Amino acid sequence: MTGIPIKTFYESDQATWSYQSTHVDGASRFITVSGLLALTNAEFSLLEYRDLDWNNVDGQIPKYVAISHTWNSSPEVIKLSTIANRPLHIDMGEGSPSTISWHGLRQAALAARYLGCELLWLDFICVHQNSLDDKKLQIPNMGNIYKNATAVIVMPGGVSAAQDFEIETEWATRAWTVQEAALCPNTYVLGMDYVWLLKRKADDYLWIETSAWPGYQDFTYIEDSLALADIRGILNHLQGVIHIEVTNRKTGEVVRKGTWELKCLGDGAVVWAFAALLLAKTPAMRQVGVWRSLWLRKSKYPQDTVYSMMHLLGVEIEVDYNRSREDLIAEVVRKTSTSFPSWLDIMEHGAPRELRQRLFPTIPTFDVQQIPIFTVEKQPVPVEKYILTQTYMKIFNIKVLIPAAASADNGGLVCTEIFEIQNSRDNETLVINGHGEAYHWNLSNADSTHVMLMGAEDFIIPTNAFIQHLAAYEIKKSKSGAWECFPGHGGVPKEFVGKTRRSHLRIGGSPGSKITECDCADGD
Repeated sequence: MTGIPIKTFYESDQATWSYQSTHVDGASRFITVSGLLALTNAEFSLLEYRDLDWNNVDGQIPKYVAISHTWNSSPEVIKLSTIANRPLHIDMGEGSPSTISWHGLRQAALAARYLGCELLWLDFICVHQNSLDDKKLQIPNMGNIYKNATAVIVMPGGVSAAQDFEIETEWATRAWTVQEAALCPNTYVLGMDYVWLLKRKADDYLWIETSAWPGYQDFTYIEDSLALADIRGILNHLQGVIHIEVTNRKTGEVVRKGTWELKCLGDGAVVWAFAALLLAKTPAMRQVGVWRSLWLRKSKYPQDTVYSMMHLLGVEIEVDYNRSREDLIAEVVRKTSTSFPSWLDIMEHGAPRELRQRLFPTIPTFDVQQIPIFTVEKQPVPVEKYILTQTYMKIFNIKVLIPAAASADNGGLVCTEIFEIQNSRDNETLVINGHGEAYHWNLSNADSTHVMLMGAEDFIIPTNAFIQHLAAYEIKKSKSGAWECFPGHGGVPKEFVGKTRRSHLRIGGSPGSKITECDCADGD
């Protein structure tokens, strides 16, 4: 299949990029690489593939690299692109154009050529940013664009320039970057490495390093210090901080001394959630990474926090910006709860709970391009404070028979093993229903009366530590008589499990639900 050139654009014209009437809404478009490689007077052609069927792609799709980036450039990228002084203005239909850089596009083109591709996909240009009709048709294809790319390159500080791998960015906080980096198995970060390149020049530099954790250092150099790094390798080294000292052998000058660590994807809970997704060894691990990301990321439109992740959850929802984010989340919960109810595994102890159902985590407050927050005691608190990070639920013992959807009031009916907490002198003791086997339990809520089994935990990034118990939530009746749940401090010993029958219980919703033994077998 051959693309139709619909426009050739030249750096020398110094014009603003805009679409012409020759384009077809919803068609797939790609940027040619060869002309971008010039250091001055670059150019590119936009090719349009009008009959490309993303449901039947065998043999149809040209080899291309898709770019993942943040629309708002980091301070470092702004500085680098200003020095390069090769602005590229793009008509966004919002009164004034957005400006990126031919310099950054050249770096992306160098990476594409290295990866064996002669075409690039970049949303700024390949999606008609000034056409609602084109956007409506393109958004459902975003997952296909990244999944079918030969490779994806991440430019975490923005597409205007590749920045140092050590400099922290907000890339991981953006909603759409989750699927952009997760759907393609060949995903790389494009950046500048000024440190590890010196280690390769052993004749010129003396290198000394001390570290308990090895940092990522498997860079593939494209041009000078411009390098590609495998994104999964980076995530496997989130705890890697290296103390280094580099000395020029000829002059004796210490050219670098201090710590080195990878911050290019960002930091904190949002990156750990992303690691859970990309390093997933089980479907449950993958799902929990997506759900935690949905709670942590920001976007221009509230609905995009859902649309950007629905493909990763195996859910298809019609794009409709008239629906609320809460309604969309409720639909995703209904469509995923029977297989992997990973939305149960978002928050840690002490997090706000959804008041109507208690089983469902509170949906954060959304503001345009702002970090999600909860309001706790009338004060804004970043959601990140409550998100679980280094552990996840690898096996769910609990089954959700009727999901606690975000917009419903009837709570959620669960099936799991439920154990009673009995006070024994000064300690709380977990007692399996009538079997008399006791285990000390540290209460997280003073009024909790029972513990319900959730499942087996594991670590996101493997360590020498291991977990010998199964995760559980404490439960109690509220003043109105409805059941509430709280993530607990402790866990149920594995040897306790399976010695009692499973039970049904409605969490949240109408008062009066009772713990009722059932005949459900584990795994049914």
